Amino acid sequence: MNAPSLETTNRLPSAAEWETALGESIALRPTTQPFGKDLNCDPGTQVFQHLVASQRGGMIVTSLRLSTRLLTLSLGEPQFQELLETFWKTTPPERFASDEASNWATYLQTLSLSVPFLEDVLRFELASHQVLSEGTPQRVMFSSDPFPILSALQLVQGG
Repeated sequence: MNAPSLETTNRLPSAAEWETALGESIALRPTTQPFGKDLNCDPGTQVFQHLVASQRGGMIVTSLRLSTRLLTLSLGEPQFQELLETFWKTTPPERFASDEASNWATYLQTLSLSVPFLEDVLRFELASHQVLSEGTPQRVMFSSDPFPILSALQLVQGG
């Protein structure tokens, strides 16, 4: 049985219920409010969903550009986008790009994707973030010589 929509209930939601439903909807999270499904269909909400998804995607691509490039080249743009959308539905957004990137890396590790060198490149990029944020040296172990892989990803991306 479907949850009652706003149209079929006799009371308006409280401010807290409204904020919760709107936050869940914009962050692409499963709804916990009876009128949440109606809110998901609202064109205004869909604009915000697109903006939040663009921001989250941008944080991941900017923070983990080599890993992102490797995934896109290996899986293709449509499958990469599907991975992002599934991630967004299962993980709440973070304020900081480094936290979003860390959550994305953890999510990818649970998928056991067969993308050669992905774990190595992710470890390298996460360690780079740690060096920048904490100022402490990091040691990253690679399964093979990292220079050809990292150089190729840099060149392909134009960076």
